[in-house]
Amino acid sequence: DESCENIISEPVEIPELSPEYIMDALYQKGVLNEAVAVNSFMMDKTGVIRLDLSGNFSSMINSMGSSGEYIMMGSLVNTFLDAYNASGLILLVDGQVLESGHSIYDWTMEFFPSIQ
Repeated sequence: DESCENIISEPVEIPELSPEYIMDALYQKGVLNEAVAVNSFMMDKTGVIRLDLSGNFSSMINSMGSSGEYIMMGSLVNTFLDAYNASGLILLVDGQVLESGHSIYDWTMEFFPSIQ
């Protein structure tokens, strides 16, 4: 939400299930910048997604406060986990572990709850 207190789930329709269409939906909802692109996507047999995004995602995350970062990361992770019915998500940026001013995302992320 606008006050960075809750992750709001809102169903959307996309032409087909693909990382690019998911990223476009997140852009349309104001979660991501349209310049953030998917470098690679893979889901293993255990249901863990490995998502590698372009470097400008790191710039976006690093420009936010801790609440904004939590909401953006949670929105991204929750959307992919829900769309693919996945068990976890490993996020990379240009092939490297994402490091922000608030966290090092070197683990398999699961659903983010709302902050409340």
